[in-house]
Amino acid sequence: MAFEPGNKLAKGRPKGSKNKDKSHVESVAERLGVDPFEILLLFAGNKWKELGYESETVTKYGQAGVVNEEFVIEPTTRSKAAAEACQYLYPKKKAVDHTISNGDEATGFKMIIEDYTINK
Repeated sequence: MAFEPGNKLAKGRPKGSKNKDKSHVESVAERLGVDPFEILLLFAGNKWKELGYESETVTKYGQAGVVNEEFVIEPTTRSKAAAEACQYLYPKKKAVDHTISNGDEATGFKMIIEDYTINK
């Protein structure tokens, strides 16, 4: 039997319903008061105060009293957070295959160049 608009026996997920796994994850994040995307952007923007740190750097003492100042949020962490956030902000590009299939054998492009400046 073909599909008929308005058929009440149609199967499938209702329009606008959420995946069960996703709704569970969202409810846990809401219950804990955590927005993972916001935290990701705070790391990317080096917003250490908003993340609860007291200063931008921390002092660590090594052997023989050597003092090291280290960033609370390392630049590599910031760059990874920015890269992760990009996948949610910008559409992903798909790879494009530049070959034309000719049966079982793949062939390349054939370029034809014409000079339209010459009067014929």
